[in-house]
Amino acid sequence: MNVSLQQLKVFVTVAREKSFTRAAREFDLTQSAVSRCIRELEDAVALKRCSTAPRAKFN
Repeated sequence: MNVSLQQLKVFVTVAREKSFTRAAREFDLTQSAVSRCIRELEDAVALKRCSTAPRAKFN
């Protein structure tokens, strides 16, 4: 498992803000860069979101 501190910070911020867009603004990134970061984190820990809805459930 290869997880970066940046990926974890982005994940925590997305969870706290409940928004990829607001998290992107906080890190001065694009929304697509935040999405890519989260996808890479999911791949690294072999976890996938079931939904991107505010009440997302994890497998």
